[in-house]
Formats: sequence, C-alpha cells, structure tokens
Amino acid sequence: KKRMNQQNNNMNVIAIDLGTTTTSVAVRFANQDIIHTFSPITGKEESQKTPSDLHVFLKTPDENITTENSQLGNEIYQKFEDYPIHYHFQAYKMALYATKSHNQSVAQIQFLNEIKYPELPVVQPICKTTNIKLSTVYTIVVAHIKKAIENWFQRQGNVVDMNNTVWVITVPAIAGPKQKEFMRKIFIDGMGVVNGQNIKDDHLFCVLEPEGAFLYALMAKLAQITDGETLNILAIDVGGGTLDTTVASFQNGSEPEIKK
Repeated sequence: KKRMNQQNNNMNVIAIDLGTTTTSVAVRFANQDIIHTFSPITGKEESQKTPSDLHVFLKTPDENITTENSQLGNEIYQKFEDYPIHYHFQAYKMALYATKSHNQSVAQIQFLNEIKYPELPVVQPICKTTNIKLSTVYTIVVAHIKKAIENWFQRQGNVVDMNNTVWVITVPAIAGPKQKEFMRKIFIDGMGVVNGQNIKDDHLFCVLEPEGAFLYALMAKLAQITDGETLNILAIDVGGGTLDTTVASFQNGSEPEIKK
C-alpha cells in the first residue's frame, strides 16, 4: 500500500476520457488528494463534461482541418455562421469498435474496420458527403483538449511540468492492441509539444475504462482494508457507445486480480 501511494503521489496526473458522446478532463497535482475535473470547452469545473461532437467549418473543400476552423460541442460559434461547408462528426469513436458479429467473448471479437494508422478507418460527417480519416478527426479533437488543459493550468497560475506528469487516456473494455496503439498515436500527435516538450512514451497510459474505475475504487478503499482481507469490486460502465462490466478483487498484500 505504501509503495502504491508513493508512486502515485509524487507525480501530476492528467486523465482524459474521450467518450463516444461526452468528453471530460481530470487533473490531480502531485501530493494532493483533490481531483479537479473540468469541461474541455469552457474550462469550468461546474460543467465537467462536454459533447464529443466535432464541428468543422471550411471555406473550400480542400482546406485543411485545424483548431482554428473547428470546434468541440454543439453551440456553434458566431464566427463560423457564414462558412459554406459544415461537417458535423458525431460518435466517430465507434469506428474503432464496430464489430462483425455479436454475442462473442472479448477474446473472440472480430472488428469490422481495418485499423492502419493514420489511413484507416475513415468516418463520415452526419450529412455523409465525404470520407475523412478518423485519425484527422481525433487529432483535432485532442488538439482542442490540449488548448483547454493549457488554458486551465494558466488560470491556476501554473504550467504543465512534463517531467513530473503522467497522462492517462481511457478506452472501452472491448479495445484490442490495435485500438490502443491507434489511440496512443492519436494522443501524441494531437497533443504535440506541451511546455516545450513532447509527451514521453513511458508517461502515457492507455487504460481500459472499467480498469480505471477499479483502480479508483481500490485507492479510495485501500486504507480501510485490513491485512488478508479481500475487496471485491463490480464496475459497470454504461457509456454512450459501449457497456462494460468487470469484476475485480484485491487482497491486501497481493496484486489486484481483474476478472472480465
């Protein structure tokens, strides 16, 4: 227990839940128990989630998508009202997790779309007028989140200490190695340079959503567990695109065991 607490407490943690329908950011500073959560759009802590929808506004069809001609959320900024081309991307995350058949165990699932970063898969806006690489959409979403994180830190009178910060991104329990690797590359590309540095590979963790819930519950209850006592945790994650159920157990003095 002491070792686990020491490892976690001396690092800043920035966790991002890139959900199918909503996205949120959580920050915990080193040696503090408080977890700050805020909206990637407004940066306000009283509005902790924001729609994951990406709106793109172009003047010409061949214009590159950037953070300057796109926005997160569904309250359209006035500056975009006169743009002739408008793409609305919704639930794009599920392109990574569309399956060929149902009622399979996690180990037997076959995914519908080929995953080859950055070319595949591709996604369509709601109007279905074009195909755009999922990597392009996701990279811009992450770039918007990066700006929100930097702005939030600035309001706190702080900066992101890249040498003392670990980053956590969550993926559904259905995610396989290819989906995890895709998301890692998306995140590194989208975040780019933060405070003069790129994210270190060993400072980035891709965590299954129910595993993250288990670890949070474990740390919250750890001090109450006596030696030899077993803690069983049932994590049920009802998301916008997937539903995950995971059972995990922890006996004080041993490694956690996760049963899917």
